[in-house]
Amino acid sequence: MKISTVSLHSRFAAGLVVAVTAMPSAAQVYMVEDINPGPGGTYVLRAGALGSAIYFSAYDGVHGEELWISNGTAAGTYLVADIWPESTPDATFAYSSKPEQFVALSPQMYFVAGHREDPLRPPNHEINLWLSNGQPGNASMVENYKLALDKSLQDSALMDGSLMIAGWDEIYGVELWKVAGGSGTRITDIEPLEGGSFPSGLTVVGSLLFFSAVNSATYGSELWVTDGTYGAEWVIDIVPGTQGSNPRELTAFGGEAYFIASTVDEGDELWASNGTVGGTRMVADIAPGDGVSSSPMNLVPVGAQLFFTADDGTHGRELWVTDGSGAGTRLVKDIVEGGSLWLWEAVAYDGRLFFVTEHPDSGRELWVSDGTEEGTQLLVDINPGTHDVGEETILNSSEPGELTVAGSYLFFNADDGVHGPSLWVTDGTEAGTFMVANLFDYETEEGPKGLTATSDRLFFQTESDLGREVHAIRTLNVVKPPAAPTGTASGSTETSYTYTTAGGSLSLAGGDVQYRFNWGDDTDSGWLDLGVTSADHEWADAGTYKVTVDARSVDTPSVTSNPSDVLSVLMSFTETVDVAITSGPESGEIWVEYEYAVSGSSDYGHDLEYRVDWGDGQSTDWAPFNAVTGETIAHDWNDLGDWPVTVTIRCADHTNVTDSAQRWIAIVEESLDTPTIDGPATGWTDESYSFTVSGGSSAGHDLEYIVHWGDGDDTGWQAFAAGQTSA
Repeated sequence: MKISTVSLHSRFAAGLVVAVTAMPSAAQVYMVEDINPGPGGTYVLRAGALGSAIYFSAYDGVHGEELWISNGTAAGTYLVADIWPESTPDATFAYSSKPEQFVALSPQMYFVAGHREDPLRPPNHEINLWLSNGQPGNASMVENYKLALDKSLQDSALMDGSLMIAGWDEIYGVELWKVAGGSGTRITDIEPLEGGSFPSGLTVVGSLLFFSAVNSATYGSELWVTDGTYGAEWVIDIVPGTQGSNPRELTAFGGEAYFIASTVDEGDELWASNGTVGGTRMVADIAPGDGVSSSPMNLVPVGAQLFFTADDGTHGRELWVTDGSGAGTRLVKDIVEGGSLWLWEAVAYDGRLFFVTEHPDSGRELWVSDGTEEGTQLLVDINPGTHDVGEETILNSSEPGELTVAGSYLFFNADDGVHGPSLWVTDGTEAGTFMVANLFDYETEEGPKGLTATSDRLFFQTESDLGREVHAIRTLNVVKPPAAPTGTASGSTETSYTYTTAGGSLSLAGGDVQYRFNWGDDTDSGWLDLGVTSADHEWADAGTYKVTVDARSVDTPSVTSNPSDVLSVLMSFTETVDVAITSGPESGEIWVEYEYAVSGSSDYGHDLEYRVDWGDGQSTDWAPFNAVTGETIAHDWNDLGDWPVTVTIRCADHTNVTDSAQRWIAIVEESLDTPTIDGPATGWTDESYSFTVSGGSSAGHDLEYIVHWGDGDDTGWQAFAAGQTSA
């Protein structure tokens, strides 16, 4: 969908002024822009959000995979910079900088991209840290800084308006750096040996930055803390000596840094630190025993609780929670009794933990927990039942993925076994969990990918008939698509049929919804009154039509659901026309005009046309036919013979719909019957007597007669009364 009218202006958080327009009342999920015209698509969507905009990598068919920006409108979607503008020597394709690992630090976006630093060197990707404010042409490499690893930006942290990140130089190796604006400064020298300390797990808690780093000579891999200034780092030496505790999965919670650490006596357990030696402790020895590990992982803070999975040696790996104290660290629920719980994804939403796990009763589905046993349950079995693979019966799974909080809702992709991978949403309730849109039904569909939330939209890439392109949905409200329409699946054009939906739509923001039928012929029913779920329609032309229903929120009428599933309706054109010659002679003579009455009709009530073939080589042109009064036609023949009078009628709009009627007329030479006279044979003079004279014409023509009285007088020629043959 393209937005073509520019009427307002809005400023990105990045400081970029772009044209925007009010969105029309249309399907919630829409294609932002056809970046790579045609069926090819943009292929990739590696994105990061900054205010109401996303920065992303896209391929437009000309520049390779380069830096783009979008605020959700076509006018606000454009190429920011072609970082690697060159092409291969034979110009078969453009080089790509492939921007990725976006980290927003308003008003700019940091990202990793490849380019060619030295034009005299052979082309290759030299991966470096870049930044941009989103204005056209604005993208520059961060000076005085080299990425330690290709994925360093994914492990970075924001602190006091700066980017804390692992960086590399030839003298100190990989150490902690601070990037402010477009320049970087090294702030640690933890590892005196060659190679560096490789800081990782960078996590900001209050005014401190926690991270794991290696000092091979004294501490091994341990927890380090800094206030972000040069040389101001200190170590929390959990395991004295060079072995180290190997801190990992650092997570900010309750004003402390929580992490997994390994000790000789307790094994791998959950620890916490406030940044001091005295304030660093093991939270709980979940799997007691010399060197026995519960191996916590999947740390997710949710309000006043920190969720994680661990194996206590009795229940297998299950869901645990802590409030930060040993007494407040407990098993939430033995979800997979006799087995182990594995989390594919987990996210905090609505004060609870939403997570994807596989259960022997339901397959891999979306679960929810409030930290209590009774509040931990399957949210909804999106793809229930089983299917057979060979001789094995396997549980169906919707395999939810890319759990992303956007606006007031949690979005994800899932496969219900009917529509393929599609965009889903939940408000945290079973009733409020539904498929937002099924946009594409090719067998190769991968579903929505790269879900990225901005301040007012969710962006992602998915298929359309234009290939994989960037799509978006406004997150002000989400309306559930209604049930598919039901009604006649085949019928005749210009005949009215009634269609109904079972409804079932709802607005996640609350309030009533209205329904609208889309007839597949570029018309719709208009928004029906509240509570009305049926509408009538007739199609003018034959064909197959995709009938759908959508819904909208009464409180926010600009928010319209995506269409329901399709009902395919086949309309056939079955119009019938009839014609009849209702009166007229079957014989006559030459040079005499004869009239015929003709009637005709269309069962569709369409306008009619007619023409007459007189059978003697003469015919009329097509002319409008009056179906109400009929038509009177007239003709005279110049030759003797039997002539077929044929009247053909047709629909004025559909000229291939015709009917014909025929009547023969015999044109012969006229002959007269021998006249007769009847009357008294005797009488008296001076008395008046009456005589009857009769005659006839083979052509039925009007006749005249004369009577000679024998005494020299006669009547003169007189006409029989019209239509009479005696007088």
